[in-house]
Amino acid sequence: MKKIILFFFCTIFIGITQLCRAGDKIDSLLQVLKVAKEDTSKVNTLNLMSREYFLAGDFDLSRKYSTEALVLSGKLHFEKGKAISYLNYGITYFNEGKYPEALKKFEKALSISQKINDKKIIAKCYNNMGLVYTYQSNYSEALKFHQKSLQINKEIGDSAGIEKSYGNIGIIYEEQANYAEAIKYYYASLKLAEALGDKKRMGDAYFNLGNASGGNLNYAGAIKYHLQALKLYEEIGFKQGVGLVSMNMGAAYQELDSLELALNFCQRSFKILDAIGNRVGAAQAKNIMAHINTKLGNYSQSLDDFSESLKVFSEMGDTFNISTSYRGIGEVYFHQGEYNEALKNFNLGLEMAKVVGNNSNIIAFYSSLSEVFEKKNDYKNAYINHKLYFALYDSILNEKKNSQIAEMQTKFETEKKDNEIILLNKDKEIQHVEIKKQKLLMYFSIGGLCLVIVLLLLGYRTYKTRQTLRLSDIRNKIAGDLHDDIGSTLNSISIYSEVARKKDEQQDEALEMIGEASRKIIDAMSDIVWTVTPENDSFAKIIFRMKSFAYNLFRAKKIEFTFQSDESLNEKKLSLEGRRNLYLIFKEAVNNLVKYSGATTVAITLVSENEFIKLRILDNGIGFDTAQDNIGNGLKNMKRRADEMKASFKIESSKGNGTQIELILKA
Repeated sequence: MKKIILFFFCTIFIGITQLCRAGDKIDSLLQVLKVAKEDTSKVNTLNLMSREYFLAGDFDLSRKYSTEALVLSGKLHFEKGKAISYLNYGITYFNEGKYPEALKKFEKALSISQKINDKKIIAKCYNNMGLVYTYQSNYSEALKFHQKSLQINKEIGDSAGIEKSYGNIGIIYEEQANYAEAIKYYYASLKLAEALGDKKRMGDAYFNLGNASGGNLNYAGAIKYHLQALKLYEEIGFKQGVGLVSMNMGAAYQELDSLELALNFCQRSFKILDAIGNRVGAAQAKNIMAHINTKLGNYSQSLDDFSESLKVFSEMGDTFNISTSYRGIGEVYFHQGEYNEALKNFNLGLEMAKVVGNNSNIIAFYSSLSEVFEKKNDYKNAYINHKLYFALYDSILNEKKNSQIAEMQTKFETEKKDNEIILLNKDKEIQHVEIKKQKLLMYFSIGGLCLVIVLLLLGYRTYKTRQTLRLSDIRNKIAGDLHDDIGSTLNSISIYSEVARKKDEQQDEALEMIGEASRKIIDAMSDIVWTVTPENDSFAKIIFRMKSFAYNLFRAKKIEFTFQSDESLNEKKLSLEGRRNLYLIFKEAVNNLVKYSGATTVAITLVSENEFIKLRILDNGIGFDTAQDNIGNGLKNMKRRADEMKASFKIESSKGNGTQIELILKA
């Protein structure tokens, strides 16, 4: 599975920039400076000039005017002017990817603003320091600073500052793959931006929503939001925003396999970001272009692009993007059949992804490593990495998060439409009769809704009662099994203990029997705990446990085996009773095979056919006569469990011709 993980980092540039204004404002400020006196007003004008040149993408001129403002502030002992100068200075370093230098400037600005107790500047310092820590992948520290900024902005009632904090906190949650929490903050940011009527902030919010949608694999939704952001950025002439959103649209189109379109957007992004000196953004655009060239089969160009971007990320100590670059290089070597080189790069990238703690990136590495080991015929390591992939994948992409996201999106869209209706109604005179009609309709609607709710509650209560009775029946069966298995085993342990106490020649044999009986208890308890755990409802978990059990048992007996299963089964779910019986039948069959068959090879298949699931176990062992009456309890237990599931169970065997066991149950 491939997943674009570059979306969210681009957005941190957006949180610190303002609307890119026309050049005539710079000309006006230059005219003011020509006649300005050496006072605090000139300091403010110099700081404004620094800000305007930053927005125009000329970082050198921005720093020049910040320096002049800083020198004059020192002469005048104008502390607020100093703080703003340091802030402007730090922002230019930040956008060039010089994070340690940026952090030093922000810390100086913070120290000065705390002395003069200027809360607005303090909040800005916290915000910018949080951005630096975000980009350095120190998310706990970043969240701490953004929450401080948010608290101060709320205290002073700064709506623009609150909006910015919401967006930046959302970015941190998005990076940690907590998309539900991220989208909650992004919607809050968008609502405030719309209330402020600020197109730049609205564009940022749509941009962030697009990133979160892409991170959650909703690429069509990502493009929809990015198009809204792109339109707003182009209207206000915000070049950096156009460059970044073009890059992320390219990434989304890549995931939808519209490769030529994706490449066009990324090339446009690189051209814009490189021209304005945004080295990190340009490197990220180059990185995505490399992924696209890999898909197009342009491996030589892809490696060149990855090398260029990796050089920039390494210079900046950007662990996250270094990790993604190694994964991209590994994929190129994988496609070229150079599996050792691919393995080397995947392992380097995985170690860095673990340092960053980005789960989305880590599961992508597990998937890639599994594929490489499979190509190298190292099935043990392929299986281990595949298992790690599924375990982590299930933890970050679950139904609860998806439902939370859908719920918040619906709530926001509904609330937005309601607000539009209210605004329209303010411009119209509503007649008294119409109001009465609407009230009457509302009363009928409320009454009907209440009736529906009552009926639903009654239906739900009936359903819960049935489910409770059903689960009670299942628990009774499990309790019976637990009583029979563990009761008989404990009785055996008691007998063996008495024999061991006699200290005769049977002592070692009795102790060995005690150990074997104890292991049986542990095994039985493990099966029962696994069966009743709700997290194991998915068929993928059942298949993993079956494979793991078979692998350990067959490996111990040096029996070669294959285990083939349909991918479509991963989407299916079995009831607690069905899951328990399927696994125990499989386990009994494998145990009997290992103990009695004398087989050297085994073939296991688990397939989905129409509405049925078919399990087949075939061995080349000595076989047995199925017509005999003295078949063991194991076969009887398997038949009994199949009957409980209303499943078809069949054994075909004859002496010298191996054995085939087939179980067919309804999905």
